[in-house]
Amino acid sequence: MNHIVTLHRSSRVIAILAGLTLLAGCNPWQETRNVVDPGLQAIDEAIASLETQSADWQQIVSRLGDRLPEDARAIVRDVEEASRNVIATGGVEARCNVDFFGRRLKESLQRLRNSIQPRYDMPPRLPVICQVSPDVINLTADRRLDLPARGTVVRMFGYNLDVQDRRMLLVSTTGSQLRDLTRCLDNSTTYQMTLNLGANACLDDIQARGVAWRHVRLEGFAEEQGSPRTLPVTYAPPRACAERTVNLPASRVSLTGLEHKRGDKDFWNRISYAVSAGLQKEDRAVTLEVAMTATEIGGDRTKFKGKTTSPLNIALPDRYLVKSISTPAQGSTDGEVDAGSTGTIEKADVGLVSNWTVRLNKQGDDQDFVGATVRFNPIVVQIAEDPTQVTCTPAP
Repeated sequence: MNHIVTLHRSSRVIAILAGLTLLAGCNPWQETRNVVDPGLQAIDEAIASLETQSADWQQIVSRLGDRLPEDARAIVRDVEEASRNVIATGGVEARCNVDFFGRRLKESLQRLRNSIQPRYDMPPRLPVICQVSPDVINLTADRRLDLPARGTVVRMFGYNLDVQDRRMLLVSTTGSQLRDLTRCLDNSTTYQMTLNLGANACLDDIQARGVAWRHVRLEGFAEEQGSPRTLPVTYAPPRACAERTVNLPASRVSLTGLEHKRGDKDFWNRISYAVSAGLQKEDRAVTLEVAMTATEIGGDRTKFKGKTTSPLNIALPDRYLVKSISTPAQGSTDGEVDAGSTGTIEKADVGLVSNWTVRLNKQGDDQDFVGATVRFNPIVVQIAEDPTQVTCTPAP
């Protein structure tokens, strides 16, 4: 052969690792003499075929390999095998469509052809995005991210994604407000990069009050057919928070050991008493509260007073809170009795309480005989998902 083309050993490694970039930006061939015209013609014809038959790139590159010198055929075979591996490993749907493979191969062959003998005007190497997941940034009405599984990362697939001269700008609906999100980009490989919207600075930008965002604009990316140029931003109220009804069984609370407040601890005269019961609602708990006072009418006005609380066992699920209580939240009873009458008073009721039992010390310094037992009816509680823990809108 009158003309010899040699191959750098490193080029075979680059070809396999780079896959469809096919030595783009590298110079794998060195010309020691003039290159054989039929070899150049074969490359030019392959480039021309890819102009109109990009989907058939594998057949085109195979035919090209048959027409090139042995060392060059090795390059083509390596590239073809590496390209198939990329498709098999990542899936076409996770990278680009087959037309894109052909277009990239054409560009790479043009660069390869120029490294032997300049002919084609080549644009600078630009990053290309084929697929974005998710393809929309969803924000709730209160500007919380509503990406799948409450994620904060947008994944982008394509090629040349490690090129530095690219930007992502958050653009307002009027275009007057911009936020540069480029600092939130990260490249895992040349085929994939991520936009981490959960990073503190980016999250502050996207949650900025008083600005209605329209999209994230991609700048510095190649304008391939079908390649996304923007990532839309949508605002929508999240789903309604799920709710449940919890029926708690009847319960009983006893109040004893009231505090002696005044007098000699003996009820020598008529006694006035008041007992109240109530439900105290917290975010994750409901508590029963019983309070009582008993006061001597006349004499030294002996008085006892006390209160006790008892939490209800709701077994609240994770990320739920207590929304409301359907059962009446308050109940009370009161009255007067003579000191010489019986020390136990029974009263039936409806609503929160089913029965009151009031005990009153008559005489004899027996302060523990002052107290009450309250029997509660079943209690109905509404619980709902916590909107601070789950992306949802509380029902009215």
